[in-house]
Amino acid sequence: MSFAIFLGTLALYLSKLPPVLAPWRDSGEMSVAAATLGVAHPTSYPLYVLLSRLAILAPLGNPAYRLNLLSAVAGAAACALLFRVLRPKRGSAAALAASLCLAFNPGFWAVSQVSEMYSLWVLCAIALVALAERLSTDASERLWPAFCYLCGVMLANRLDLILLAPGLLWLALSSRPAAKGEDGLWLGLALFAVPAVAALSGSNLPAAALIAGTFLLRTRGDGALRRALWGVLAGFAGLSVYLYLPVRSATGPFLDWNHPAAAANFLDSLLRTRYGGTLDLISRQYGTGELVVDNLRLWSAHLWDAFGPALAFAAAGALADLREDRGRFYGRLIAWWWAGPVFLFLANMPPNPHAAAILDPHYLLSDAVLLFWLARGVGALGSGGRWRPALAAAAVLAWPLARGVPARLER
Repeated sequence: MSFAIFLGTLALYLSKLPPVLAPWRDSGEMSVAAATLGVAHPTSYPLYVLLSRLAILAPLGNPAYRLNLLSAVAGAAACALLFRVLRPKRGSAAALAASLCLAFNPGFWAVSQVSEMYSLWVLCAIALVALAERLSTDASERLWPAFCYLCGVMLANRLDLILLAPGLLWLALSSRPAAKGEDGLWLGLALFAVPAVAALSGSNLPAAALIAGTFLLRTRGDGALRRALWGVLAGFAGLSVYLYLPVRSATGPFLDWNHPAAAANFLDSLLRTRYGGTLDLISRQYGTGELVVDNLRLWSAHLWDAFGPALAFAAAGALADLREDRGRFYGRLIAWWWAGPVFLFLANMPPNPHAAAILDPHYLLSDAVLLFWLARGVGALGSGGRWRPALAAAAVLAWPLARGVPARLER
């Protein structure tokens, strides 16, 4: 069934796949980086560049079409993986509803058509959420280093995947029961205190401290040092993909943004310090939090466009999650919170067409977490009858099928 979803989604995306370079944001730059094995703008996306270079070698159409095809394949794979992960716990109907809701998501459909790294980004996010869920019930000595290694590798596609880190670490390590008051204290820090300090200081250090503190809090006791050592070693092994940047930059490629062959420039590229450590320098023209209401309004419009009334199923799923296991719910909540509201607050982008186009694909990270709750809601509200799961899934899919799909097929 997962393979059928992959093929069906891929066929849908291929039906409208641009045959040449799509005029979409940084697709031209990404294509040049892939064709010349260059260094793109920070954070330079080395995993995407290397995979794109391999895609160009495929004997299908022209090079631009091959890069668009890579995004379509990654998008279809994300939908198939989501179904495969959700089906055992939530049932076929709920898993199908969530996977097709992702496939028909207007923003996700768009990034699965162009030579950018966003569809691969969502695939990585779903894989990491799934691994964290697995670790929460199976604290395997082998699974933990694998999780850390894949985190490192996938951060080499887009470093802002780290927004999920506090929540996913809490979730992955939740097999150890929290001490009395521990989860409430962590929740308060992750929800409000750390984002506030990060916003006021303009530094990434508070977020880094939260990630480190979450790990230390959840791994106390016997074997903590061994687990920490294996996690750090595996994580850095995965992050070694970033060594492509200084190595390739030293050879003088055609595209050599920020010349990361120099050690100081390499660090600048990783931290985006020349972008002010934020999404775009345009945000520095505004006061901290000045545009949060405008950004939340744009995000709300995206959520309604992508999910519509199906948001009720996601809310029901989150409530069921809270009742079932409060500790694990907190992990999922913080992953969504940092990928959504906290990101928007820190991005501080103005509500104009240029900034809105930059923001639009970034909503997909929080969408990916939301889909796990949506499937939980469909499973909960659709239980108790033979046809109820199918009816609940149909209710979820009615909105994107009625609104998004016809408009895109007319392109």
